Amino acid sequence: MEGWDRVRWIATLRRPAVVRSADLAQDVRATAIAAGMRETIERASERLAGSPIEDEFQMLARPFGDVRTAVELFDVLWEHHRNVQRGKPPNGKRPWFEETADGALVVRPPYRLEETGVRDDYVHPYRLTAVASFLDDLDGGA
Repeated sequence: MEGWDRVRWIATLRRPAVVRSADLAQDVRATAIAAGMRETIERASERLAGSPIEDEFQMLARPFGDVRTAVELFDVLWEHHRNVQRGKPPNGKRPWFEETADGALVVRPPYRLEETGVRDDYVHPYRLTAVASFLDDLDGGA
């Protein structure tokens, strides 16, 4: 998540909001994220061994396992994001970036990120209302 936020933040700083893999390669934090990717995945794999989400994590982490540089991180993040957006029902969703002819990305306004840093918030807070409503329905029916 932090790597993806770095791409969004770097693009947001630019006017126009264009980011290239070379821009990520010049970012010290993105370079550190990429360099530590293998170790981070291995540590998470050890902690998840035998858990119900072990296989799901392995599938998610697989493309990131070979990342060593910020350029590779940029490419893997972009490919992952496009696949996720394509797979959303009912007919896929638009990516958060528009791609230029030369492979640069332009962050769409709703997805600009004005601040950087490690987020500690829940990614999908809007779902909490639906869950709370569902729990209320269950309690009321009992």
